[in-house]
Amino acid sequence: MKEVLICLLTLLPVITVAQETRRHEVGISAGCGPNDADMKVNDMIDLLSDKYQMEEDYVDCGLFGITHGTVSVDYLYRLSLRWAAGGLFGWGYGGGNFADYNFPDDPQPDNPTDNAYFPSFHTGHLLSRSFYLLPFARYSWYVTDNRVFRCYSKVALGYMRQVCDFRPNRDTNPQRVDELKSIYRTYQRFTFHVTVGGIEFGRQRIRLYSELGYGCQGFLNVGMKVAL
Repeated sequence: MKEVLICLLTLLPVITVAQETRRHEVGISAGCGPNDADMKVNDMIDLLSDKYQMEEDYVDCGLFGITHGTVSVDYLYRLSLRWAAGGLFGWGYGGGNFADYNFPDDPQPDNPTDNAYFPSFHTGHLLSRSFYLLPFARYSWYVTDNRVFRCYSKVALGYMRQVCDFRPNRDTNPQRVDELKSIYRTYQRFTFHVTVGGIEFGRQRIRLYSELGYGCQGFLNVGMKVAL
């Protein structure tokens, strides 16, 4: 028993050094809220409004309309106690229904079976899918002495590929079925993400974190990371 205790005491400094030199971290997070991809979605909404007089169905989309959800994977390398650099990639998804309600000029037609006198309902679904890849730098402006808790900010600049796809549903008025056409747009462009404030807490190996910011990951991100 005495020999085992001596061995553990001998290895303790080595274990401590190994923990302190864990510089590699891998994390996964989920995000939501206002997103850099919203700009192209708004362009599509304007196009649908101008071309088909269609608007978002807020019963389906909610009070704030189409919002993106994201899933991101990131790698981080600790340069020092406060500075770190790495890269992230992820996917975004958002969608909602659109509708246009047209009523006939004559509310009491002579022939009530004539389809031309029935209301016409244009409906369709808009999808937005994105992929992004960005390097980033992070600065921790507050770290506790035991390193269990830290506050930080982050800046990332990189690339986004986004697809906006509108697909019409079949019209309730057969005379207007062919009026709606599918619209498919692909965008490849510069993107960014700025984390104004982030918090991270946990032990050396597994840590939880939450971030507030704006960009391709959304307004709010929560996730978990593992130190290697």
